[in-house]
Amino acid sequence: MFKKVSLVFFSALWFCSIFLFVYRIVEPDTAIDRANDVVSVMIPDSPLQTFNSNNDTNQIKYYYFCTVDHQDCMYMNNTLFKNLANQMKIESFDFFEFVDVEDLYGDWTPAKLKSVWGFESYPALVAAKGSADAPEILNVLEWTETTPLDESSIKNWMILNELWDGPADETGELIDKPLDE
Repeated sequence: MFKKVSLVFFSALWFCSIFLFVYRIVEPDTAIDRANDVVSVMIPDSPLQTFNSNNDTNQIKYYYFCTVDHQDCMYMNNTLFKNLANQMKIESFDFFEFVDVEDLYGDWTPAKLKSVWGFESYPALVAAKGSADAPEILNVLEWTETTPLDESSIKNWMILNELWDGPADETGELIDKPLDE
């Protein structure tokens, strides 16, 4: 009896091992594209370098300050931005430029980020214009522990910056189309 139980146990163990071995060889690639697929990716060496690509100092640029490994950023990328993109019926928010905050925190303190970019914590959305010498921060929306960002706050920020062209409210009314009377 012991031999039969042992034989069944070790045979099952052997089959499971073979199955796992083969599965690991042919398993689908589940690597997540760590860069946000809803926002264009840009990681400068210096945060002020982001202005150098802007030849027109009056052009408004929209920045998304975050890092790919942070839980709040992953929530914004995978849930909030995707839901808002679906509401707007677009694939991605091409008007945002992603700036990796992880690189900034090595050289910049939160106080310096606040004085230059207008935020202390991230994720943060920033509308700015100007040159590298004199950047002008127009408005900022940042995630804090007491007031985390949600879809409505991001949507309101986009409406404020005239970036939103999806439904204005829950009824599905479009902002850019007048109501028929």
